[in-house]
Parts: sequence; C-alpha cells; structure tokens
Amino acid sequence: MLKRHLDELLDRVGRRQRSQRMQLALAGWWLAGALVCGALSAALLADQSAARRSESAKAILLLGTAWLGLGAAAALGIRMRRCDRQATARAIETRYPELNDRLLAAVEQSPDLRTGTLSFLQKEVFYETLEHARRHDWRQTVPTRRYLAALACHVTCLAGFAAVIGVIATPAAAVVERRPEPTGMPLTSGDPRDAYGLVVEPGDVELERGASLLVLARFEKKLPAEATAVLEPRDGPLRRLTLSKSLDDPLFAGSIANVQSDGVYRIEFDGLHTDPFRVRVFEYPRLERADVTVYWPDYAGRTATTLAEARRVSLVEGSTVVLSIEANKPLASAELIDDQGRSVAGTAAAGAEISFSITIQPQESSKLRLRLRDAHGRENRDAPLFVFDVVPNRRPELALKFPAKDLRVSPLEEITLEAHAWDDFGIVATGLQFSIGGEEPRSIVLNQASAAERPGQEADFTHRLLMEELHAEPDQLVSYCFFADDIGPDGTPRRTFGDMFFAEVRHFEEIFREAQQPPGGGGGPQGGPQGEQIEQ
Repeated sequence: MLKRHLDELLDRVGRRQRSQRMQLALAGWWLAGALVCGALSAALLADQSAARRSESAKAILLLGTAWLGLGAAAALGIRMRRCDRQATARAIETRYPELNDRLLAAVEQSPDLRTGTLSFLQKEVFYETLEHARRHDWRQTVPTRRYLAALACHVTCLAGFAAVIGVIATPAAAVVERRPEPTGMPLTSGDPRDAYGLVVEPGDVELERGASLLVLARFEKKLPAEATAVLEPRDGPLRRLTLSKSLDDPLFAGSIANVQSDGVYRIEFDGLHTDPFRVRVFEYPRLERADVTVYWPDYAGRTATTLAEARRVSLVEGSTVVLSIEANKPLASAELIDDQGRSVAGTAAAGAEISFSITIQPQESSKLRLRLRDAHGRENRDAPLFVFDVVPNRRPELALKFPAKDLRVSPLEEITLEAHAWDDFGIVATGLQFSIGGEEPRSIVLNQASAAERPGQEADFTHRLLMEELHAEPDQLVSYCFFADDIGPDGTPRRTFGDMFFAEVRHFEEIFREAQQPPGGGGGPQGGPQGEQIEQ
C-alpha cells in the first residue's frame, strides 16, 4: 500500500511534467508549420498563373493537414508514454532538497521476496516521504505559472497556425484578383509607360543605414528587353544596377548594397523611366560613450569619482551613481532596466538630445541593461550591460583582549578591561556598558572622534572598573560589554555591542582564601603540612 500510494503521487507529478513538455514541443511544432506554410503561401501569391496558384494552394492545404495530423499523433504518443518515476523523483528532490534523497531511496525499495512485506526501516523511509508529500504539493515541481505559460504558448501558436491555414484556404479567385496597384507610374491616358503595366516594389522605403535595397520590377503587360535601377543618393555618386530577369516570370530583380544616405531611385527600361521613389535611411539608437560618476556617502570620506567608459563599478552602500551617456542620434528616452523589468528613466542634457544622464542609488549588487529609444520608437538592438557591485557598510568588530573570560571579584577589587575595535570606514566612538544586580545598564563613552577629525578604522581602549565605587555587594552579578559607534548607510550613527561577560562578586574573605590555597587543593587537619601545624 505504501509503495502504491507513492507511485500514484509520482505518476501525478510525472504527468504534469510530461504535459508541460508536450505543450512547449507542440507550440514549436505549430510555429514551424505556420512559418513553412506562410513562406509557401508568399511564393504562391507571387505566381503568375491563376491555375498554378489554385493548384499550389491545394498542395499547401494538404501539407497543413498532414502537419496537423503529425502534431496530433505526436501529442497522443507523448500522453501514452509511461512516466519515468526515477527521473520524476530526482526532479522532486531538486525542488525540495530537504528530502535528503529519501524519495529516491523509497522509489528503489521493494518488499521482501519471501514475506512480501517491507522491513521496519523501509516503512520509516516511506512514512517520512509520504508525510513530506502531505505537507507539500509535489506538483509544484512544475510551478503553476510555468505550466500555464506553456499552455498559453501552445494555444497561441496553434491559433497562428490555424490563421495561416485559413488565409491559404480563401477562394482561389480572390487570391488571383488581389493585385497590388501600380506605384510610381502615371496613369494618364496616352502615356507610353501604360503599355508595360509596371509594378515596382517596394516603392517608397525606409532602410537601416548600410542595408541593401532590394528592387522588384514586375511587368504585367509588355516585357522590355532589360531594366535598370538607378539610385541617386543625397550624398554620393549616382549608382546604376542592371536588374536580373526571372526565367519564367515577367519579373526583374536586383539589390543595391550598402545604402548610406537618403535619396531617390527609379527604374529605366526601353528608353523610359518611372517617377522617382523616395529612400529614407535611418539608424537604430546606439551607445557611443558611457561615463559613470560615483558620489560616495559622507561616512566614506571620499570625493566624487568619475570613471570613463565604465561598464562595471564597485561602490559602497549608500552611494549615488550618475550614468552619463552619449548616443549616435537624438533620443526620445534612455532608461536602465533590471532583471525584474523595473526601470529608471534618464534626463536629457540641456541642448543636447544625444546626451542623457541617469541617476540611481543601488541598494544591492545589480545588473542593469541600457535601453535607448528614438522619436520613431526604435530601440537599440544590443542593450549594453552595466554591473554595480555594492559593498555593504559593515558593523564594527569588537574583541575583548583582557580578560577574555568571566571573573570572580571582591567588592574592593579593580578590574582592568582592554578591548580592540575595527571598522571598514571608521569608528566615531567607543565605550563600555555595564549593569549591576539587574539594574538598568549604564554606559561610559571612552573615546569619541570630533567633528573635525577623520575617524580611525581601528581603536584600542582600556577602562578600569572599580567595584568599590560601584557599591558592588557580595553575591551580585556585574555584566559588562564594550561597544563601538560607526556611521550607518543612512548617514546616522549606529551602535554595535561586543560579547557580554560577567563578574561574580564574592566575599573578600572567600576570594582571599582561594588565593592563599596551595596548588592541589590540600589543607585541613589531614591535608599535609598545614594539618600537622594545626595539631601541634
């Protein structure tokens, strides 16, 4: 019964793991199908013959149906596959390390072959494992959020695949009749260019600087002997490209590489040419320079530090960082974004839209990406990474040098106490706190740095605690500890206490007798020479 119950729990978790993997695998399958069918449909729409379009559409629909059937068969196969309980147990152990391999041990257990029962130790392993399962939902080995995200991804990709198939399934007549309107060609009657039925793609276009301009010239009516694309950039010489003709289609195509500036282009054919089409060149925002200025907190005692072209900066807790950036073009916004998607927006420098400054005060070490956006909403392709390593402001470290132990003292004794303190940014004050017989603690400041001097990182201090002046009485307990003050991250003093020690006040006679007692604990009527003297 115990093993059957454990197997049922493992199978439940295994089915959830398998379902998540199936959702992600099918999402990729539907996405790939949508891309394949979409690419084929794009080639279909570029076909010249209406009959061939209709036949191609049927072939793509058949491919889509086969793709759908294969996906369904794969999903059924995954669901019918038996769960690997060992792998499931390892996943649960990874999610809940407090199991300490008890689950893996329980999975490997089997009843005795002769009696058919489990031993006492085997039962204990099962009981502890099942008790953990009762207190924890093992299905969270696959978190609900991740499971729902996989399901949503699957549904979205399936819907996209269905949408592509639906577009391809539109009537062939509608596909045949969907022709782009000729662009760049005057439609006035009597124009000799009308006889060619020329359609130019892409027409007016925007290109990234340095990209290639792909030109397609389709002649719907009359086919010329050759066609030439002529690019007139605003900055630079005229560029001509003879377009290549497709074997079967009345289509001329060519690519003008490395377009660097705005301009116009036209198509020349049979002594005629189209009206000019406009080419606009743009650039994505790009970081050109980044300087980091660190404003240290007052307790650090340092002036502001500027680091040129910095990407990784170490700073202390409470520091303020100003990131000054320059971009390759005017920006609409600049912001730093952390791993959780939280952002800190920058401020444009006066009179310089390419310069921004972003001010942050990191509370912990963090990695931030810089996102730039121009007026057209374009963002930088590669977001630079900035790493800020925040060093915490540690509390002072205190050590009692003498005496580093509890004491037994008389009401007349003087205790000399010595201590040492260290701090990473400086100690502003040291002192002693003590209490007698449960009274309210009292504090004594021993050393204190003035406002004009820089606190030291180390301090040795001594104090004599006079039991007589404290009016200590026998059987009372004196507790004491040293303290040190430094400046915290918020700029205010903070106090750190060292270990507490105790001094037990005893009668003077008792302390005196203990001091006079010879080594070995002898004495008394039969304790050695002293006993002999008393008898005499």
